[in-house]
Amino acid sequence: ITNHTRYTRCCILLPSVHCLMKPRCFLYFIAVQLLTFTVNLPLLAQIDSPTKGRWMDFPGEREAFLEVEDNPSLNLKSQITIEVWLYPRRLPQLPQPRWQLVKKGDAYNLALWSTGIPGQILLEMNRTIFIIQDGFEIGTWNHIGGAYDKEKGETWFYVNGKVHLVDGVAPKALESKSSLQVGQQFDGGMDALRISRNVRYTADYEPPMKHFET
Repeated sequence: ITNHTRYTRCCILLPSVHCLMKPRCFLYFIAVQLLTFTVNLPLLAQIDSPTKGRWMDFPGEREAFLEVEDNPSLNLKSQITIEVWLYPRRLPQLPQPRWQLVKKGDAYNLALWSTGIPGQILLEMNRTIFIIQDGFEIGTWNHIGGAYDKEKGETWFYVNGKVHLVDGVAPKALESKSSLQVGQQFDGGMDALRISRNVRYTADYEPPMKHFET
């Protein structure tokens, strides 16, 4: 981590929320705006994100993560999409084999798992697992995500523009009184995080190359 500092925007398509930082993050709250919150974090200056914007760097520590207080607008009804650009410096490994990229209590989450098998990694969306066979790489930017439809019992996984459908998923509530946590134990860069109230992609797509406005 260098001394270079930029700002980053994390777009949650919901009303304004309050942003808190854990004490060990050594980071400072900057501003709260409608649909976005902005924090000041140390970055690796030589790495540009696909959106050519400002991004967050997480050190891979359990207590270093972004936390947003619970808000009724963060509790969804029947559909959700979570998507993000990631720059992993390594894969998850023991003693913490799971990275909670986004988590709101028992309501919803997006996580990466290591199985211990070289090169194999799991993508988790709301307790449904997908094995990433290829297309996810260390030391470069990857667009990943997941979507869930409670009524249809379907989960979609997104890996660099490819969509993978898992059906027969048990219904799950998307509401919780817990805070929203971002980047717990993740080691690398994160940009253009978006949480939506609908299913964004049901077929192969072009990963977004700019920061979201909607």
